[in-house]
Amino acid sequence: VNGVPATCVNRTFVAMGVPLALGANTLTATGTDRAGNIGTATATVTRAAANVAGVRVVSGDMQTALIGTLGVGLTVLVASLDDLIAMKESAGRPKDLLALPILRWLRDRGPDEDEPG
Repeated sequence: VNGVPATCVNRTFVAMGVPLALGANTLTATGTDRAGNIGTATATVTRAAANVAGVRVVSGDMQTALIGTLGVGLTVLVASLDDLIAMKESAGRPKDLLALPILRWLRDRGPDEDEPG
């Protein structure tokens, strides 16, 4: 994602340390399958200052959507890291347990730590 390698597990990926500037950021993810086919997806995300309301913390799991259906004006609800960790621990699935060390590291490192500045 934007040149940062990602860890891929079960049709999902995590790219840690992708720098985001305040305001609009374009993210480009490029992947290659076992046959050598290359695919690219681009999304624009907006990073707001920490004191600006804009993300509602909710809980829940198992949200789904068709690939490529994100549209203009889409609102994405995000669970806090503590809630996400609790959900993954509760589910107990191997793929959830695999994600726990990364999620705990993200929670414990503090905002903007290790981020290029």
